[in-house]
Amino acid sequence: MVLRLILGILAVTLVPLGVVFVVLGLVVGEPDRGRPEAFLYVGAPLALTGLAFTVAFIFLWRREAARRQRRRQGLRTRAEVVRADVDWGVRVNDRPALRLTVRLPAASTSDGTVSGTFHTGAWYELTPGEWIDIVYDPAEPANFEPVAS
Repeated sequence: MVLRLILGILAVTLVPLGVVFVVLGLVVGEPDRGRPEAFLYVGAPLALTGLAFTVAFIFLWRREAARRQRRRQGLRTRAEVVRADVDWGVRVNDRPALRLTVRLPAASTSDGTVSGTFHTGAWYELTPGEWIDIVYDPAEPANFEPVAS
């Protein structure tokens, strides 16, 4: 997620900057200092680098979208809560972050437990040993999400 964010920021910054430099190099006949070709020599690599960051951003964005789609279309099952740690210092829309570890009956992990962080609903009231409904991707059991019963 952080890599995707950084790539997006770089793409949004470098592409317009490179385009402006290329346009200036092509349009301006005599700049105050230097030569117009210098704008082209700087602008073209900036624009190409920005396009490369854009392609990488789109690739990562589509991969994450496919991952979310697989999770939403995944299997629904009951899982045992192993651990539920609330981080009241991290909030999204006034909801605390919850680091949830559950044990899946059919998980392919060594001990059957998977973990995830969520900012949804009143999940902070969960206690170890409690059973909850989750939706998960069988190809990637750690890609799970608690659902309302």
